[in-house]
Amino acid sequence: MADPAAIALAVKTAIGAARDKRTWKTIGVVIAVILTPFILIILMITSLLSGAAGHNNAAVQQAFHGGVIDGKVPEDYRRYIEEMRKAFAELDAAISEIKPVSEEGSLDPTQVKAIFYALFFGADSLRGMDYRVFADCFVRYEERTRSGTVQDGSETAESYIVAVPLESLPEIYTNLERTLGREITSRDQANAAEIYDRALYGAGKTVSADGFISPLGSGWRSMVTSEFGGRIDPLTGAWSVHTGLDLGVAKGTAIRAAQGGTVEKVSYDSSGYGYYLTIDHGGGIVTLYGHCSQILVVEGQIVNAGDVVARVGSTGRSTGNHLHFEVIVNGIKKDPKNYLP
Repeated sequence: MADPAAIALAVKTAIGAARDKRTWKTIGVVIAVILTPFILIILMITSLLSGAAGHNNAAVQQAFHGGVIDGKVPEDYRRYIEEMRKAFAELDAAISEIKPVSEEGSLDPTQVKAIFYALFFGADSLRGMDYRVFADCFVRYEERTRSGTVQDGSETAESYIVAVPLESLPEIYTNLERTLGREITSRDQANAAEIYDRALYGAGKTVSADGFISPLGSGWRSMVTSEFGGRIDPLTGAWSVHTGLDLGVAKGTAIRAAQGGTVEKVSYDSSGYGYYLTIDHGGGIVTLYGHCSQILVVEGQIVNAGDVVARVGSTGRSTGNHLHFEVIVNGIKKDPKNYLP
C-alpha cells in the first residue's frame, strides 16, 4: 500500500503545477506538436472530399471563365485547372468544326464542358485525348438529300451530312460510354449537372433587387441579340416594337423560372411566340418565355426560382434559336434588363 505521506506530496505537487500557468502552457505546446500533423491530415482529407462533392466552386469558375489562380493553391490544383482550360480550348475548336454541318441548332458548349469536367478533372494527364471524338458524342450525323438546278435547267440531287445536336442526355451518355469504354455512373451524371449549374450561376443563384434570377445564367448579358423597345423587324425589315429581350443560345439550353410562382399559361402561337409559357409570380408580375423547343411544366404547376421550365428553341416567328423573355407588370410590358441581376 502506498505511503500516505507520499500520496499527499504528489497531490500537493500536482495542485501546484495546475496553478502554474507556465506548466499548462508547456503541456499545451506539447499536445499541439503531437496533434498538429493529424489535424492537418484531417483538414486535407476534408478539403479534398469537399472539393469532390461540391466541385469547389472556385475551380469551376476558373476553369470555365478564366481569371488568376491564387498563388497559395497547391501545385496539383493549379495544374488541374490549367489542364482543364487547355481541354476547354480544344473542345471549343472541336465544336466550331461541327457547327458548319449543323442545321438544327448548335451544341451547348457549357454542357459539353461540364460533362468533360465531371469525367476528367483531376486526371493525371489528358494527353492523347481526341476532343473531336468526345464532342461528336453530343450529335447525331444524318445523311440527307437536297435538290438543285444545273445550268441547263435540269434538277439534280446531292447527298450531304448534317449534325443534329442530341437533346436526350441518356443518348449522350450512352455514346460517351461506348466511345470512352467506361461506365458513366449516376453520380458522374449528377456531378455534371451540378457543374453545369455552377458554371452558369456560380456558387448560388444571383438575385436582383427585385428578386429575379436570370433564366439563362449569370452570363445573360453576352447572350443578348435583340433589346427591348423599338427595332427593325428582322423578318419584315419594318420598324416595330420589341416587347421582350432576346437571348441567343443553343437549342435545348435549360430555361429556368426567373422567380417562384404558378405556371399561368402553356400554349403555341404560330405567328409569334411559338411554344411559350407564362408564370404568375403574384403582385401583378408575370414573366413570359417564348420560342421554346420543349416545355417541361403544365398550367397550374407551382415552380421555384431556378426550376427548369422549358428548353430553348426557334419555334414560331423566329430567325434562330433563342429565348424571348418578357416581364409584365400589372399588364404593362417592361424592359427585362431592369429586373435581371
